Amino acid sequence: MEPFFSNNAENILVQESLVEFKIIKDEKNYLIQIGKSTSSEKLGIKLKNLSSVTNIYHENFFTLEELQKLNIIFFNFNNLDNVISKTKDIFYEKNISLKFENNNVILNVNISKDNNEEKLISLELKQKVFTLGEICQDLCKEVLYLKNKMKEKDKKNANKINELKNEINQLKNEINQLKNGGKDLKINDKEKINKPIVNNEIKANNNEIKIDSKILIKKQEIDFITNRLKFNGKYKNISYRLLYRKTRDGEQAINFHQKCDGVPKTISIFKTVKGRKFGGYIDKAWSCNGGWIKNDENCFIFSIDLMKIYNPLKGMDKYYCNKSYGPNFSEFGLYNHIVGKNSFVLSVNVKEKDEANKYFSGFNSDYEINGGESKFQLDELEVYQVIFQ
Repeated sequence: MEPFFSNNAENILVQESLVEFKIIKDEKNYLIQIGKSTSSEKLGIKLKNLSSVTNIYHENFFTLEELQKLNIIFFNFNNLDNVISKTKDIFYEKNISLKFENNNVILNVNISKDNNEEKLISLELKQKVFTLGEICQDLCKEVLYLKNKMKEKDKKNANKINELKNEINQLKNEINQLKNGGKDLKINDKEKINKPIVNNEIKANNNEIKIDSKILIKKQEIDFITNRLKFNGKYKNISYRLLYRKTRDGEQAINFHQKCDGVPKTISIFKTVKGRKFGGYIDKAWSCNGGWIKNDENCFIFSIDLMKIYNPLKGMDKYYCNKSYGPNFSEFGLYNHIVGKNSFVLSVNVKEKDEANKYFSGFNSDYEINGGESKFQLDELEVYQVIFQ
């Protein structure tokens, strides 16, 4: 509720009878108060421009006889209490217009229409100036109003704090119950704890926590690789340890070998400057010796974009190691060579579909692992050691 503006001691409006409402005229907000005077049987009307910061307002007081002289509508009322009870029916925004004359305000009220002729009541409100005492009185009321508002807010905040405390205590109790082996838990709670975790939940938790990749940024990409590495359910849990990252450790072949040589069970993930993603897994370790590593039945290559796995054909499961090469799955479709200033530029070593099918299964079109292009430039390369549990 807005604190109503001050009244002098002789013309204070009875709070219980007070009716107030706002109107907008000429893009300015006005507050009107109508009520019964405490000093005499008079109807008081007060007007304040809320858009102004001045200490000026307008008011006037009328007896019932004075109102009856202004318009016959007031002959329907026996006393001022009846007039006040019908105030909202008589005085409302659409019925009122304001006219400023000299320092006073004429409050024109359209009472009714008869034969298309408007009947108006014109009430003159005289300009008043707040005294120092009235200003102090208003400030005291405003302070009291704000204090009550603050008390309401404090009460609401206290309730919220108590709710949070109760939630914290409840969580503490549940933690203690879990520490005690669930002895104090309800039957429903025990069922939730003992309920087997779905494989998808295990994958999500493990992958989100144990792989920190700038290439595999979507859960479905991580799940795609993880599911294949479980080798048809042979392993339940898998974690990843980052060995090498091109943008972190350097883009020369020697950087890759320093981080990855001699480490078994690694997965290499490529991302091209065009955003294509693919890679390969080997069971055995990379080296700088130069030569072929053969008989790695668990190795495979994959396309993340196509969500497709390419498994090696029996007898063709081999890959090439050399100090001048990065991870080289040449017979499995990826061929790596060094050009320029030792930066990785790779090409897909598959010239025809028949040649591709000579080394691995599932390859249905030339260069499909690279979107149909025979060459690509590397944007990022990550190599992880895969830890099986």
